[in-house]
Amino acid sequence: MMFICISAILWLFCGTISLVSSQITCDITTSDPANVTSLIQDCINNASSPSSSHTYHIRGMEGQTIMLDIPAGVSFLYLHVYGNNELIFNNPAPDIRLYNIQLNAIFGENVFTGLYELTSLDLSYSDTIDFLLNYTFPKLETLIVLYGELQTLDQKFFEKQKSLNTIDARGNPFNCDCDMSWTNHVTDNLGWTIIGTCTNGNSISNSSNYLFCNQSSFNCFTVTCSSDSVCVNTLNSSFCECVEAGYLFENDTCVDMDECSNSADNNCDQVCTNTNGSYTCSCNTGFTLNSDMSTCSGVNKLASEGILLLFLLLSFLVWQLL
Repeated sequence: MMFICISAILWLFCGTISLVSSQITCDITTSDPANVTSLIQDCINNASSPSSSHTYHIRGMEGQTIMLDIPAGVSFLYLHVYGNNELIFNNPAPDIRLYNIQLNAIFGENVFTGLYELTSLDLSYSDTIDFLLNYTFPKLETLIVLYGELQTLDQKFFEKQKSLNTIDARGNPFNCDCDMSWTNHVTDNLGWTIIGTCTNGNSISNSSNYLFCNQSSFNCFTVTCSSDSVCVNTLNSSFCECVEAGYLFENDTCVDMDECSNSADNNCDQVCTNTNGSYTCSCNTGFTLNSDMSTCSGVNKLASEGILLLFLLLSFLVWQLL
């Protein structure tokens, strides 16, 4: 029995070693950004065995636009780009679970698009992570932002990441002002782990940093909205609000708002017609829609014809009397 147990442990240990040792590492040095993808593919083709773990070191360029094709099946990507270059992915990488990007670069299209399986994201040595604000990673559990120049962590990004529970932000000069008081809330009430230090020497989530902050609402950390809506915090509650104007959030989705059903919701002078997300104005017969596309002008044709008929009738009566 002991022999079987020891054999099983050795098998697991060796299996782990095998996964690590099968990583494909590509060191690319070129001055032509158009060559990067083909050089990476050559490196992959020459690897001794296939692997889902790739590391790319890309050197030799400054101020260029680098367009990459990420091979299918890559789950662990370590990307190190040297030089102030713009990085664009030609294809989303939905299989990636661990993403490690350490570079001085501008992030272009698709770099963070479609990462539905992403569980860990490493953006260490970054001056800012504001570029993440428009992204939601449904399975992201760990964010690593070591030794950068971050002074704050924007609540709007973090409250959208419903699986996130760990932030390692050591080595950044955080101000720890009231905008970061949410860090104390999520560590005390939601069980998050946040590692990092403020410029005053306290840990980021230490409640003493925020003693004089006005009470804030953090309900959006526990509220999930649909993909076409965003969560809005108020002092004592929160609600989902549709991104596009002209829609209302009802029954967990955005539905068209009928602006014509209430005169307070439209500025039509005479006739209102509801459309998806909006409405149009028109005029009654005999009137013309003005350039403001809401008010009408002109004399009613029927009314003017009635006045003319009355005038003719009166003229005939006067002529008879004479």
